[in-house]
Amino acid sequence: MNFSNIYITLFIFFLLILIVENIRFLSIYIKSGTFTPSNLFLLGLFNYDSSLGYTLKRNFTTKPFWKNSEKKRKNLDGFFSGMGKEITINENRHRGKICSVKKPKDTIRIIMIGASTTFGAHNDDPYTIPQLLEDELNNSYKDRCFEVMNLGVGGYKFHQCVRQYLRDFIEYDVDIILTACCYN
Repeated sequence: MNFSNIYITLFIFFLLILIVENIRFLSIYIKSGTFTPSNLFLLGLFNYDSSLGYTLKRNFTTKPFWKNSEKKRKNLDGFFSGMGKEITINENRHRGKICSVKKPKDTIRIIMIGASTTFGAHNDDPYTIPQLLEDELNNSYKDRCFEVMNLGVGGYKFHQCVRQYLRDFIEYDVDIILTACCYN
């Protein structure tokens, strides 16, 4: 047996493994009843942006992927971490409630910029770091009101976070800006 036959055999072997894995991958989506092109790696979450590379898609939610079925939600989350999470993006392309440009009187507004840790890719909406911070501050300081805006976008580098803030949120009345950009 010569080397070319060995290479051809190995190539066919790995090609078959690849085909089997792709069939397994697709069958999980089909069985869960949630197979759509936008499911793949949460591509439906992002829009192309000429300045930033990509941004979060306006009014996006993961709920249609699992159709409010906890069984489908669990299956999706086990297969693609994040797919089974309740992720809601608002009209202004960030997670959480929409805040007015001018903050309410006696409110301390904090903006958190960052990547997936800030965004909370593996957390339901109420359990992102910015939302937990807002809840904790409001529970701890009853005489004040706190708003924490979550401007995190998974995969962003620091320069993208800053650009996004300067382009889309600079006009917001803000007291504190926090950043949580890890290595991307």
